[in-house]
Amino acid sequence: MATTTCDTTTTPFTFDQYVDRVLSDDQTTTNKKDDIKLQYHQSHALLIQNVFDIISQYSSSSSTLQTMTLSDIQSLFTYIYPKPSPPDSPIGSCAKKIPNDTPFNLATQVFGVAPNDFYNESFMKNNCPHSVRLKQLNDLISSLQREGVIACEWFGVYRVIDQPNFLNYHPTDGFSVLVKEAYIGDYSRPDFPLNEPFAKHSSNSTVAMSGKVRVIHDVYGITTTPQVEEKKDHDEPYYVCDTRVESELCIPVWSRDGSRVIGIVDAEAWKTHFFSSSQTLFQFLYICYLLGQYHLFLLVS
Repeated sequence: MATTTCDTTTTPFTFDQYVDRVLSDDQTTTNKKDDIKLQYHQSHALLIQNVFDIISQYSSSSSTLQTMTLSDIQSLFTYIYPKPSPPDSPIGSCAKKIPNDTPFNLATQVFGVAPNDFYNESFMKNNCPHSVRLKQLNDLISSLQREGVIACEWFGVYRVIDQPNFLNYHPTDGFSVLVKEAYIGDYSRPDFPLNEPFAKHSSNSTVAMSGKVRVIHDVYGITTTPQVEEKKDHDEPYYVCDTRVESELCIPVWSRDGSRVIGIVDAEAWKTHFFSSSQTLFQFLYICYLLGQYHLFLLVS
C-alpha cells in the first residue's frame, strides 16, 4: 500500500480543508474540528505563523551557513540511533536502547552525498541544498519549543522517501520509507517502512499511509482517537520504546497542493491526555499544515 494521495486539482488546499482531511468524521472529532477552525480564524495561529515566516527568510546556504563550522553542519545530518532488533523479533517491535556503533547519516545514506563531499566544508555550505533545509527544520523546532508551543518531551519530523536505498531498503522493494530529519528528545529509530505488515504495529507508518491523525491518550490504557479501543495485544499500532511515554500524537504532513502525504510529525509526552485539548491539537495541526505549505522547507524547485 502506497502513501495516501488525493486529487485536489480543482480547489486550493486551505487549513480548513486540511483539518477536514486529517481528522475523522465521528461526532466527537467533528466538535473538535469546529473548535480548531475557530481558533485559526480568531488569529490564534499568528505566533506559529510568525515563527515559520522568520525561519523561511533563510533564502540561501551562503547567507545562512557561513558562520557555522563544518562540524556544526555535519551534526544537522547525523544522529544516534539504536541497533536494530534481532531478525526473529516481531515486526514493528522496538529495539533495545543500545546505540548503534556509528551514527545515522542523512547526507550519505539518504541524500546521496559522496563521503568526500560530506567532509568538504565548501560543498556542505554552498552546494548541498539539504544543509540549509535541515538548519531550518532544527531552528523551527527550537523556536517553537522556546515559545512554549512544543511542550512535549519528544517531537520529530519525518519525510517520505520514495524508492529508498539505505539501511536494508532497496528501490525495488515497492514501498516508501519514512526517515527522521529533525527531532528533540531521546534517540530512536530513523526509519519506518510504509507497508501493511509494519503499519499494523506503528503509528508513524499508519498515519503516513492513511493520511489521518492518530492520537493515543494513554499508551498503557489504551484509548485512542478517533476510535476508543483497548490494547489487548501487539496488533495495536503502538509499541512502547520509552516507558516514560504516556501519550502520543501522530499527524500527517500533506503537500502544498494536498495531493500526497510527504511526511509526518510524531509527538510524545510523559503525561496521559497531553494532546486531548482542542488548543493543543490546533497548534500541532497548524504546524503540520505549514510544514506542508513550506514542503518541509525544501526551498529548491
